Amino acid sequence: MNGSTLVKLCRECAHDVFEKRSPTPAYADAVARLLMGTAATESLLVYRRQGHFDFTTEAGAWGTWQTEQGSVTDGAAMLRARPVLRESAGRFLFQEQGDPQMEGILQMGTHGLLRLIHSSDRVAVLFARLHYFRVREPVPEFLEDQAAYYKEHYNTVAGKGSVEKYLADWRRLVEPAL
Repeated sequence: MNGSTLVKLCRECAHDVFEKRSPTPAYADAVARLLMGTAATESLLVYRRQGHFDFTTEAGAWGTWQTEQGSVTDGAAMLRARPVLRESAGRFLFQEQGDPQMEGILQMGTHGLLRLIHSSDRVAVLFARLHYFRVREPVPEFLEDQAAYYKEHYNTVAGKGSVEKYLADWRRLVEPAL
């Protein structure tokens, strides 16, 4: 998938996946930019499996957003527990309200979901979005603040990502796609 297609996918996810009410256009734009920046710095918009890991283990990160097992497990649990969020996620994934395929997704278990995240950017961006749903602080509007938000809430202190890498990857990979 090219950068401009990923931008469109991030915008769609940010607008369509919500819990209580749909986001304002400005907030959805901030979320979309955060999702795009996350993909750029996590995978350079290319890698779908973290290096040094194969498909026989659930360890490591998966998909364009390099989502890890714990985030996938938490995201699936969040969807099971929050009906409005599950419904909006189902519409995003399948373009139909209340699509029964969402139940099939949730019954896959972490192993199946990780492989689906590896092969589907639509599922991968959804689980990255769900990861950010765990954060109580709203997504910041400005790029530099989003870079710090990403580092604090997605990459963790021990991760190789940094605010500087996020900003450099944004400028190199995302800006040309906008």
